Amino acid sequence: IRMMFPRSSASASNASRRSTRASSGVSSPATDRPHSVESRLERTYSQRGFDVKIAYIFTRFPAPSETFACNDVRTLKRLGMDVSVYAQRAAFPDSKRMILDRGLAGVPVVNCGVREAARGCVNAFSHPLLLIRLLWWITRSDLVRFTHWMKCVALVPASFYICLRLEKERPDIVHLFWGHYQSLVGFLARERLPRSKLSMFLGAYDLEMGLGISAATANTADFLFTHAEANLPRFEAMGIDPGRVHVVHRGVDVAFIDSVDPGPVDGEERFPVLACVARLVERKGIRDAIRAVHLLKERYPRVKLFIAGEGSCRRTLAGDVERLNLSNHVTLLGHVPHGTVIDLLKSTHVFVLPTRCTGERLPNVIKEAMLCGAIPVTTSSPGIEELVSPGVDGVVLDSGAPDDIARAVVDLMEDEDRRMSMIARARRKVLDRFSIDAQMTRYISVWNGREG
Repeated sequence: IRMMFPRSSASASNASRRSTRASSGVSSPATDRPHSVESRLERTYSQRGFDVKIAYIFTRFPAPSETFACNDVRTLKRLGMDVSVYAQRAAFPDSKRMILDRGLAGVPVVNCGVREAARGCVNAFSHPLLLIRLLWWITRSDLVRFTHWMKCVALVPASFYICLRLEKERPDIVHLFWGHYQSLVGFLARERLPRSKLSMFLGAYDLEMGLGISAATANTADFLFTHAEANLPRFEAMGIDPGRVHVVHRGVDVAFIDSVDPGPVDGEERFPVLACVARLVERKGIRDAIRAVHLLKERYPRVKLFIAGEGSCRRTLAGDVERLNLSNHVTLLGHVPHGTVIDLLKSTHVFVLPTRCTGERLPNVIKEAMLCGAIPVTTSSPGIEELVSPGVDGVVLDSGAPDDIARAVVDLMEDEDRRMSMIARARRKVLDRFSIDAQMTRYISVWNGREG
């Protein structure tokens, strides 16, 4: 895939980025990578004996579109925590490859397939009163959301199996990575693991779903997290005290990203290289990005757009590319390893994400793009102002209309000094506010009672 990226187009840009960092006080990746910070954190937790046994609960793990979840688990492990992962559904076919690619080889992962669900059924029927109470709780809370109710009932056996495993492991913390269907495990953990603390995140599409079981679990959890200040009014609307919520942004792995070498860059040509990394679904607005390229090719005959990700709209997107005669301009890469995504972002001028997804909250891929030197052009979504300052370190559009996207790209490409300044400011913001080590350290501080 390296050969597919037009590195020559980014040569002037990359050279300018290096000089901009030097002149603006923003150091290069070689000097601002936080290895010393990581080492200090590891030594600190090791010396103080903060060895917490944590069970992370997911629906599926690892998931192709949830690299950020793997980053959290890997960072906790690196900081000295004893982390294990439990997922309510069977593993994806390529889960072993994703585990290796994302540095999780040393983390125990339990996925619930047919055999595990069968064992969960046996365990559930051996606790009939608890099973009846759980089913009544689900029904009372969410029968009106019948589709979600059915999914909850279908996940009851897996949730009992996970609880059976947790009883043997006896973790200090049971953390629900999402706050919807994982609430089933939270209910059972409350009943069967009285010495374990229940921790819960609620913040994206799980918050938008607004399930009754989510609100009930949040109100009984020992620790409650979200990742954007903009989410707090939604908590209040669900009957959850926002004063109990710890706002901790999801972080990016700065050391890993800076370790990815995009390879040699040469040449003098300059034309826009765009990237989009997302699930290929309608609400991500990727069709609008493709149409924007159709407009841009009149001004920039060699404009390129690389789209990484998989999803239900892939065939539709491929049809758009063919219909608009963009086969030399738009490349659908499919799902690629995280390192390849970073390589792509480092070879890109502009990162485009014209999302219309109401559950979008401070996408991690935008943070990665900002760190890599790709200016984000995105649309307004809840909390985006906590990440992107329009005109300062990125572009936030009111709508993702193709002509608006194209206009934003032209404005950035035609003003080199402004673009270089935005690149430096974007990188500095991510280093200062969105380092994964700092964010996961806050999680540990809350769990250990050092942050109220």
